[in-house]
Amino acid sequence: MSRKVILLVDDEADLIHFLKANLELAGNYEVITVENGEDAVEAAVVRKPDLIFLDIVMPRMDGYEVLRRLKKDHIETKNIPVAMLTALKEKSHEAIAEGFGVVGYITKPFSMNDVLRVINQK
Repeated sequence: MSRKVILLVDDEADLIHFLKANLELAGNYEVITVENGEDAVEAAVVRKPDLIFLDIVMPRMDGYEVLRRLKKDHIETKNIPVAMLTALKEKSHEAIAEGFGVVGYITKPFSMNDVLRVINQK
C-alpha cells in the first residue's frame, strides 16, 4: 500500500509538529509541512499531495488566497482535496471555504479523531 501524502499548512509551529508526529504514528502517511501560504502553493504544485490541511489566518498569504490559487490558477492542483484547520468558527468563514469545495472544516481546538475522520473520507 502506498503512503498517503498529506500537506499541513499552518503558521503555528507547535501545532504542525504535533500533527505531523501524530499522523506519522497513526498511519501510513508522508507528512509535508509548511508555515505560510506562498510555500503551500509551491509545495502543492511540486508534490501534488493526496490531501491538504490548510489554516486560514497566516502571514504573507491567507488560506482563502491559497485555495483560490490551488483551485483556479493551477490545473495540476485543482482536484486535490483541501480541509480547513482554523480557529475561525464563524459560519461565514465556513461558507466561504465551502464555496471552494473543501472536504472538511475543522475548528481549533480539535482532536486527532477529527483530523483522521477527514483523512479517512478521502
